[in-house]
Amino acid sequence: MSRHPLRLFLCLSGTTALPQDIAEIVTNDLKTTGLFSLMSQDNMLSFPSERSGVFFRDWRVSGTDFLVIGRISPQVDGNLEVAVEMFDVLKEERILGEVVNANFSNLRAVAHYISDKIYETLTGIRGAFSTRIVYVTADLVRSGVYDYKLQMADADGYGAQTILQSDEPIMSPTWSRDGTKLAYVSFETGRPAIYIQYLSTGRRERCSPSRV
Repeated sequence: MSRHPLRLFLCLSGTTALPQDIAEIVTNDLKTTGLFSLMSQDNMLSFPSERSGVFFRDWRVSGTDFLVIGRISPQVDGNLEVAVEMFDVLKEERILGEVVNANFSNLRAVAHYISDKIYETLTGIRGAFSTRIVYVTADLVRSGVYDYKLQMADADGYGAQTILQSDEPIMSPTWSRDGTKLAYVSFETGRPAIYIQYLSTGRRERCSPSRV
């Protein structure tokens, strides 16, 4: 992997009246790694959506290392098809091709999936943009009193959901290996105790000392 950010241009055309901007989400995902320099669309000579519209000489002149193009197409069943290709500009080769079925409710998930594929193709390392994070917030209600929340969100912080709310501290949330449960420490009884939270049902149970 180059020590300098790889210069990448992303062009995704198609349906514009979507609740989420897939190109913007992918751009933001890749920017957070510090490994890529996403080129602005200002002053670009073309905005191809298919291989036939790619003229590699123009992209080499602009200093682009990799070009990602794609299109979003509505389907007869009301869903969407998202097609993405990535090219090595210097070698003039296609190095990634993905077609993903989508709907209006999972566009962010599709965008994170595309980010993962781009990242893995260029680095050889599996991307983590489709994963989730858990964290604890503490909001001051009044002097000495806090509102604690155990929250879960996408890897980019979007779509936060409150898993547990308490007026006593919550600490050290940890994922289970299969990603279906959380373990955390709660002081809700006045003393620290470890709880297991089942994400699919919302059920939780306190661990006995023998289980810890």
